[in-house]
Amino acid sequence: MMITTKRTWILLVAILCQVVTGLQDLNAVKQKFQYKHSFKGPSLVNSLGDIHFWEYGGNAIPSWDQVRVCPSIHSRQGWLWNKEKFSHSEWMVEIKLRVTGRMKTGADGMAFWFTEEKAEGGPTFGGPERWRGLGVFLDSFDNDGQQDNPQIQVVMNDGATSYNHYVDGVGQDQLSCLKEFRNRPHPVRLRIIRVKGTLEVWVHEGLSQRDTDYDLCGMVSTTPNIPDEGYFGISAATGGLSDDHDVMSFIVHSLHPLDEGKEATEESAKEYQDRFDQYAEELTKKRGTPSKQPSDHVNVYQDSFEHEFSYEADWERNLRQILETQYDVNRAVKILQDKTDQIINTLLVASPSAGGGALPAGMREELTSIKNTQSLVQHQLGDLREYLEKNQAKGGITSEALQPIYELKHVAERSSKSSEEVLAKLSTLTQVSSCPPPPVCQSCVTIVQLTILASVQVVILLVYNWYRQRQESAAKKFF
Repeated sequence: MMITTKRTWILLVAILCQVVTGLQDLNAVKQKFQYKHSFKGPSLVNSLGDIHFWEYGGNAIPSWDQVRVCPSIHSRQGWLWNKEKFSHSEWMVEIKLRVTGRMKTGADGMAFWFTEEKAEGGPTFGGPERWRGLGVFLDSFDNDGQQDNPQIQVVMNDGATSYNHYVDGVGQDQLSCLKEFRNRPHPVRLRIIRVKGTLEVWVHEGLSQRDTDYDLCGMVSTTPNIPDEGYFGISAATGGLSDDHDVMSFIVHSLHPLDEGKEATEESAKEYQDRFDQYAEELTKKRGTPSKQPSDHVNVYQDSFEHEFSYEADWERNLRQILETQYDVNRAVKILQDKTDQIINTLLVASPSAGGGALPAGMREELTSIKNTQSLVQHQLGDLREYLEKNQAKGGITSEALQPIYELKHVAERSSKSSEEVLAKLSTLTQVSSCPPPPVCQSCVTIVQLTILASVQVVILLVYNWYRQRQESAAKKFF
């Protein structure tokens, strides 16, 4: 037991030392932005629909603010490859992406590439079957049934080996980690760093918008299979199941030693600063607006860009509508229960004046209508499951499937209004009567109404849970 504990501590210390060493290596280098190997929205595409310095194909769909590498259609794939060859041996790539789908399980996944040659499509997550270089895979589907997905894998290939999908690349990967990257509230970010013979993979799981919430997926020594010069690429694919695979930004920095480029003198730096200030002043005069600090522009742009992609998916909107309508139905039924209790209490006071508990014919019909309405509410709750099952084959919960819930809400509201009218009539009848109130008798109607309210809540929850289980059981992989 002590030996095992000692080995565990040694392993943790070794990992910590690697992380600290990696951070020190990154701090000891200078970053240079490589715009010819990057893209970022907004204004991602030009007037011809092309991405500057990039080419795309397959089912990839570029737009103003993102690239849908592969849409949520069965058995599709898409890809993007940089036109320019990257000639720096040390670099850092930051990718902001989204993987979203209606099902609990998705497929197949997305891949980042840095290879010696470009490949337009293929069986490895929309990328090449064999490649010489680096592949970082975001694998959504558990092909081997080991419950180790979704996961992120790093595979360095020599160009002679094919990726084995049937075992999820087990034995071919140099490192892997279990990370949830589907249906996150914010975009997921990947940071891949190659510096001083080491490859680091950091993951931001999209649970917040803070730039510091990165977790280390792993570190591994690079092999000769990764070329010093190569092409960057992104690909994605779907199978029997499907997800939307979107990339919002792909930012590349080359890494250089701090002492590199010190030939720039202070005079040249001052000259550049003066030229920049002069240009900014002329631009401000042309616009006729007061100048602002550059940091203000950067902060405003970053804030707007971070909140730009916080959209509401279809399944989130439909679920929110169900919950809101359920709340309205519960509130209407509760009001109906309160009005019915008032009617019962009023009847106990008014019945002696009507001759031994007899009620006028019109009022008796209205009470019968209220009772029938309550039965209708229970009946429609029972039919709600059938409506949801009917709309199951149409692609999930739609506005048509929500219609029975809306009808149930209107029925409860009409019943509440009828109860108010009957209560007003009974109040008038009570004011006319001068007979003393009869002895108070214990009634069971209040308990019945409470039971109806509880049944409404339980039935709706059971139907929703049944619907979700039906969706999960239908998720099968046809690879």
